[in-house]
Amino acid sequence: MNSVQALVLDGHLPSVLACVRSLSKHGVKVICGAERRSALALHSKFANEAWVYPSPLTDVEAYVQSVIQKLSTMGGRPVVFCMSDNTLLPLAQHRDQIETVGRLVLPETENFNVAFDKALTLKLAERLGVPMPQTFFIESQEDLESVLGQIKYPCIIKPRQSCLWVAGKGVRGKAEIAQTREQAREIAMRVHSTTNTWPLLQEKLTGQEFGVFGLWQDGQWQVKFAHKRLRSLDPMGGASCLRQSIELPSDMAGYAERLMAELKWQGPAMVEFKLDKPDGAPKLMEINGRFWGSLALSVAAGVDFPYLAYLQACGQTVDSVVRYKVPVTARSFLADCVNLYNVLIVLRPNRPTSHVSRWSDLSSFVFPKEPNLVYDVESWGDLKPAMWQVIDAIARKIF
Repeated sequence: MNSVQALVLDGHLPSVLACVRSLSKHGVKVICGAERRSALALHSKFANEAWVYPSPLTDVEAYVQSVIQKLSTMGGRPVVFCMSDNTLLPLAQHRDQIETVGRLVLPETENFNVAFDKALTLKLAERLGVPMPQTFFIESQEDLESVLGQIKYPCIIKPRQSCLWVAGKGVRGKAEIAQTREQAREIAMRVHSTTNTWPLLQEKLTGQEFGVFGLWQDGQWQVKFAHKRLRSLDPMGGASCLRQSIELPSDMAGYAERLMAELKWQGPAMVEFKLDKPDGAPKLMEINGRFWGSLALSVAAGVDFPYLAYLQACGQTVDSVVRYKVPVTARSFLADCVNLYNVLIVLRPNRPTSHVSRWSDLSSFVFPKEPNLVYDVESWGDLKPAMWQVIDAIARKIF
């Protein structure tokens, strides 16, 4: 067994399960942490220990101190894996303390902050000549009123950060669609009142979404992977529930390489693009400066990102990886159930439809035809996480 342990946080996420399974199979002792005991990855047979910590969204200081204390008791400076902004951002702000008892792989603070602020990310893209959707950067009420008269509807209202802390409490931000000028104003004002920052206003693209993934060392792209999104949790957007590995698109790869080299990136990251119909040109959506939700797909395709990141954190040389299996398809079954419900029940009544299209939606769900299909959570060799994912989802809805 490897001498350096791993502390993997965000145990309620399927990506954590992929990480725990990967590290354990390579002989790494894994302690898996989460905000609640019902989190699915805590119940994996591959987790050596389950640990519950305070929520960073309700008490960020208690969370940070809890992680520091846990790392101290583990000894040997374990490698820390954070799978969400909720857990990563507070630790990044205390990186000097964390590094005395654990190992975080991060770029310099200034560059890290660019990747986690969508306005700074897009301004960097603009400077480097990376295509992006038409975006308006708002700094005041006057800016907002001016932009509301210029932008085409429907448009996207996007907070600058997906998670930030106001008066010690975490605030989650997500992109929303505004159909009218009045709705855009209401959403933008609400975002400003809750986060103390003005959101971005952005044109709405309708093309397919792609992710370009990697492990970087001082801005050099060492390990490469790409996928295309086939279905999302919400048909209007959001996390993917079905995605497929693809050959690395040369144009997106070039843009990602340009951005991450400029940031001298260190560690894992995802660069997300969306096609702009009708010409099909890719445009940058955001940089996700950590591990991503579809991590199980890359592992299934032969790119073992968790273990390679572990080696990098331990100071070992990570060999270049540019080839992987194509196509491999990964499915988040519970999320796909939500997608089906949204398509057939929530959205369909408001759209023209037919029995044929309704049956097509249901048939593609029950009898998936995608090649080399694997599942994010469900596994005959590790059954409990799938059961606890359902229990956790029900408990959160009830309580």
